[in-house]
Amino acid sequence: MSSLRAQDFTTRKGWLSLGLILLEWCIIAGTIVLSEYLNNLWMYLLAVWIIGGRMVALAEVLGHDAVHNNLFQTKHLNRTLDFLWFLPLFESYDSYREAHNRHHAFLMTPKDPAYQDYKRWGLLEGSPNYFWVWLVRPFFFFATYYMFQTIVDGFWNDPVYRRRVLSFWAPALGVGALTGGWELLLLYWLVPLFW
Repeated sequence: MSSLRAQDFTTRKGWLSLGLILLEWCIIAGTIVLSEYLNNLWMYLLAVWIIGGRMVALAEVLGHDAVHNNLFQTKHLNRTLDFLWFLPLFESYDSYREAHNRHHAFLMTPKDPAYQDYKRWGLLEGSPNYFWVWLVRPFFFFATYYMFQTIVDGFWNDPVYRRRVLSFWAPALGVGALTGGWELLLLYWLVPLFW
């Protein structure tokens, strides 16, 4: 039996990355099917929570690795496959990368986007009320305004962002219109995303 080395865990494996992406989408699809089958308010709320968690996994884990060019062997694949993890969330490789580069360049200073988020959410206060921050405030759609503002700003000021996001959402909305899937798109994608 050979011993494991650090590089065994850091080598880019495109097939494994594709498998993880497929797993995330299968969890999302399975959650939707189960929620629709059970047709229950509590199951729907659980579905929103599960799908929201998978959205975080898509962008903040897999997308993050793509921006560091660690998801696939080539930069081209890491960038152009963003329709599998960023574009459904109104994000793009380039826009995420720009903000993430600022995060690394200005770590935990006022120019760091993460620092700005922590401040906006009240996490930098002397002793934040975590019950309010994590369990109550989300029900008031605290982050929704900021998310809409970021999307509108991207559409207004960044033609590359606008083109990339529309390249995903125009066909997705077209399919929704043709199949009558508007309600599912709203309930199981946009509600978890903006909530």
